[in-house]
Amino acid sequence: MGAGKDEIGDYLVNNYDYTKLKLGRDIRGNVDKFSDALHIKLEDRRKLYVTYAEICRVIFGQDLWSAVTYISTKKENKNKNNKYVIADARQWHEYDYWVTQQGYIPIGIEADIELRKQRLIDRDGVDQSSQFDNMTERQIENIIEKIKQESGIVISNNGTKEQLKNNINNIMEKLCK
Repeated sequence: MGAGKDEIGDYLVNNYDYTKLKLGRDIRGNVDKFSDALHIKLEDRRKLYVTYAEICRVIFGQDLWSAVTYISTKKENKNKNNKYVIADARQWHEYDYWVTQQGYIPIGIEADIELRKQRLIDRDGVDQSSQFDNMTERQIENIIEKIKQESGIVISNNGTKEQLKNNINNIMEKLCK
């Protein structure tokens, strides 16, 4: 949360003709529909998103949200050149599904915790740093370590948006060679 996943995803969409896939699209859609009906405030929904997603994984299997996204992408044929970025994969089973099974290139994003906290406050108007300790957020730290160990791509996002864009451009230049 607050590391810059969506910022990077949006940049790839706007500058490199990628399509951004959202594993949480249906999760958010369903929880928001239920929450609106029950008048649950926006700031109280993040925990509901995580809980709902996990309960559905217990019922239907850990690959549920990845499989739903993959199948709907194939059906909609969103991007003729098959250039996709997934900005919200943060768990081991998602890493396995997209990287091991589908052959996607993982990119880790790191940012200092205080900076992430401030970004969330700036973006959402509330302090959500208590969610930094949930299972999903703890897994991503280990996934980033795995990416580093395998000499993969990890972006440090502690600077300006301009520095982040330059980092992305440098990475894309290397990947496109």
